[in-house]
Amino acid sequence: MSSDWKKCRLGDVIHLKRGYDLPKQNREEGTVPIVSSSGISDFHSTAMVQAPGVVTGRYGTIGNVYYVERDFFPLNTTLYVQDFKGNDPRFTSYFLKTIDFWSCSDKAAVPGINRNHLHELSASIPPVEEQKAIAHILGTLDDKIELNRKTNETLEAIAKALFKSWFVDFDPVRAKAEGRPTGLPDEISELFPDSLEDSELGEIPSGWFFALLGDVSDWRSGSTPSKSSPEYWGGEIPWISANSMKDTFAIFSDLLLTEAGIQNGGRLAPEGAILLLVRGSRLHSRISCCLTAREMAFNQDVKAVTAMTGSGLSTNHIFAYLQAKDVELLKMVEFTGIGAGKLDTDRLKELPISIPSQKLLKASGELLDTTYDRIKNGLISSISLCAVRDALLPKLISGELRISDAERLLEEVSI
Repeated sequence: MSSDWKKCRLGDVIHLKRGYDLPKQNREEGTVPIVSSSGISDFHSTAMVQAPGVVTGRYGTIGNVYYVERDFFPLNTTLYVQDFKGNDPRFTSYFLKTIDFWSCSDKAAVPGINRNHLHELSASIPPVEEQKAIAHILGTLDDKIELNRKTNETLEAIAKALFKSWFVDFDPVRAKAEGRPTGLPDEISELFPDSLEDSELGEIPSGWFFALLGDVSDWRSGSTPSKSSPEYWGGEIPWISANSMKDTFAIFSDLLLTEAGIQNGGRLAPEGAILLLVRGSRLHSRISCCLTAREMAFNQDVKAVTAMTGSGLSTNHIFAYLQAKDVELLKMVEFTGIGAGKLDTDRLKELPISIPSQKLLKASGELLDTTYDRIKNGLISSISLCAVRDALLPKLISGELRISDAERLLEEVSI
C-alpha cells in the first residue's frame, strides 16, 4: 500500500442513505430501474437518484453491491450512496464489495444493517486517480462479462425464434404456399415444402410427419447420494440441481460428487444432454432447461433427456424444441399442496414434435450447433473472467497489488 493512501472512517469516504418506499400498487409503467436488496427487480416512471449510483442491501439480502449506470429508484430495503465525497463511483462499488457487512448486522431472523455502524468502519482509500485506474481494470473485466451475457441472450433468442418459426409455426412453408418470399437464403428456402396437409396431430408441412416426443428421446431420472456420507461429496463431478440451471449450459455446481458417490446412488448425464427441471418452486415462473457442458450428475427433481439413437434427430434439436415450447410447458405445470410445481413426464412425452426432411435437419442442425457452441464458449469465457476479477479485486482494493502489475495481468487475459 502506498503512503498516499488515506486511512479514515467509511463515513469520511461516502454517505449512505436509506432507500424509499414504493408499494407495488403505486408503481407506474416506465423504464427507471427499481433497485432492491437483490438488484434490479422492477421498473417505474420516476427516478429518485441520479446515476451513476451504488446500492447495497439494508434488509433481507445483505452483502451484495450494485453499480447502477442509469437514474434509478432505490427501495427501502437498500442503502444507496447519497454522497461520494469526491471519490470515484465505480471504485466505490468495488470497494464496498470488500466490506464485512455482517459485522454491522443486527443478527435478527431477517438480517438488517445499521448505516451508522457502516459509517464507523475503518477504511483505507487511494487517491482519486488511482481509484479510477483500479475501477478501469476491474470494470474492463465486468464490461466484457456483461457483453458476453448480452451476446448470449441475443443468440438464445435467435435460436429460439428460428426454431419456432421453422418447426413449430411453419412460417417458411406458409409463405411459400401463399406465394410470398420466405426471407431465407435460396439454399435454405428450397428445403421447405410449399404446402401443408392434415395429420392426426394437426396441420403439418407436406412430406413431414409428427412423432411423439417420448418416441424420439430417452429419459433418465436423477438422484441424490446420501449426504451423511462425506466420502460421496467433495469430488470433481458436478451435481446439478435447480440452482445450477440458470443458463443455456450447466457448467459447474457448488456441490460435487466423488466416484464413490456415483457408484452409490449418483446418476450421470453425458456431455451434451438436456437437463429439464420437472419439480420445484422455480417452475412457478419459468421452465428450467439446459445442456450439459460435460458429463454431470443430477438430482431427483431433474430429468436428463437425449435424442434416441435412430430417431434422426439431434439432442440439440430436441433442446431447441423444448425452448420454443416454453410457454406451453409452463401451462402444463401442476402445483402440489406445498406449492411446488410439477411437470408430468408422461404428458411431456406425449407432445408432438415435427420431423422434417433429413436435408433440412442437417442444415438447421449446423446452425443450432454453431449457435450453442458460441453460447457455451461465451459462458466459459465469463467464468474465467470472473475468476480473474475476483482474484484481483481484494488485492487492488487493499493496495497489495500495484496497478502496473494488474495491467500486465489484464493484457494476458483474452478480452
